[in-house]
Amino acid sequence: MSGLRDFGFGKRSLEGKILEEAEALRKDIIKMDGKPFNIKSMLTKAVINVICSIVFGVRHSYEDSAFQTFLEDIEVRFSTPFLINQFSPVLRHLPVLGRSAQRFHLSQERGEQFLKMNADEHQRDFDPSDIRDFVDIYIKEMRSGQKENFTEGQLLCIINDLISAGTDTTSHSLYWILLYMVIYPDIQERAQREISLMFGDSGQPTTAKRMELPFTDAVISEVMRINPVTPLTVPHCTSSDTAIHGYDIPRGTMVHVNLWSVLRDPSLWEEPDQFNPERFLDDHGQYVKKDAFIPFSIGRRSCLGAQLAKMELFVFTTYLLQHFTFKLPEGAPPPSTVGRLGLTNGPRPYKLCAIPK
Repeated sequence: MSGLRDFGFGKRSLEGKILEEAEALRKDIIKMDGKPFNIKSMLTKAVINVICSIVFGVRHSYEDSAFQTFLEDIEVRFSTPFLINQFSPVLRHLPVLGRSAQRFHLSQERGEQFLKMNADEHQRDFDPSDIRDFVDIYIKEMRSGQKENFTEGQLLCIINDLISAGTDTTSHSLYWILLYMVIYPDIQERAQREISLMFGDSGQPTTAKRMELPFTDAVISEVMRINPVTPLTVPHCTSSDTAIHGYDIPRGTMVHVNLWSVLRDPSLWEEPDQFNPERFLDDHGQYVKKDAFIPFSIGRRSCLGAQLAKMELFVFTTYLLQHFTFKLPEGAPPPSTVGRLGLTNGPRPYKLCAIPK
């Protein structure tokens, strides 16, 4: 945990790395010349490079073939229905899950090889007097011999968890945001006006100004509410026998927080199935934090990367809306707001046009 904090998780100093990737993303989008395209892979590259800068201390070229294969493998792992059996093991007997198991394991093996290649490189050129990133911190602890659970195998597991979980969730959130922008051009235009007033055409967005962009913040929050990328949290277990609403819950029971239920609960949200960023604004147009808005879960075991994800979503969204207007291809129907089956709730593939401002 301390290693992650030292190298950026939740730190404002990380904004420079996010902005660097936002600019690389902008240049990649420009190449599309306003023609219809699926932006998902570009978003994934940008998001994963932010995490790689923390974990490995470097960013990868978008043209790197090994990097591109790794991205494809992450997409396979999180889009396959096979992983759903982790939430309910009985589901593994369904034929559709059995058929996807082979694809899942193949992508997992290739992904682990890519991570091992990067970790081995760190092992070879490790210098205890020059700690560059999270992997170096781990290697230093591992070589000190003071903690038995610091092993190479454990390092690969941690890296895999950080990169896989942090990439798919944030890139899907950005993909949802742009989907709603092309469906609701008036909302996109209002957010763009707010961003332009604050940063102009060339000013760099910063989270320090977030409170001065209440509508943009409300748009991001509403997208995360209406289509949370993690409808269920990772499993937890009860630490002791307890009772909830008359039900006896034994110690060791697996528990999931149903975020979808909370974020769509009609007793907590007026017309919860309607996309309405205004619900996060008060009568004066200022952003209002809602107690029921828990896209990163709650409590001590809430999402480790929540602060990083919030920074990425804000900086990438403001940067993209500052430089582009996103539209549906001519004659194309609005994309579906129903997510596709997988471990995360991602949009079904769609195309858009990015018109430079």
